[in-house]
Amino acid sequence: MNSQYKKLDEVEAQCWENWELLIEKFAEKKAIESSLPILKVTQLFVGSIQ
Repeated sequence: MNSQYKKLDEVEAQCWENWELLIEKFAEKKAIESSLPILKVTQLFVGSIQ
């Protein structure tokens, strides 16, 4: 019975780690996507100054 619980804990820990990795990747992707317009505007702005 005890070893069964231990196994469940390990599986649960693994699931949480996978979730955290997924969330990190998703957040990075979103950050990159949301910064693209800012980069474009910055390039336009810098281009218009020169």
